[in-house]
Amino acid sequence: MLGWRHPWFSAHNDVKVTAEDAGGRKKLAGCMLRAPVSLEKMTYDAAKLLATPP
Repeated sequence: MLGWRHPWFSAHNDVKVTAEDAGGRKKLAGCMLRAPVSLEKMTYDAAKLLATPP
């Protein structure tokens, strides 16, 4: 996954969130709750069985 290059996706582990970091935990939870891609912006081609991001 880390070797996959895509302009709208990033996976890294540079930032650590400790148990004592209440603000960091809140930001992390907010990121986890948001959908990574808006379904309204996706397109689907039934003939090709292909969904493409914006």
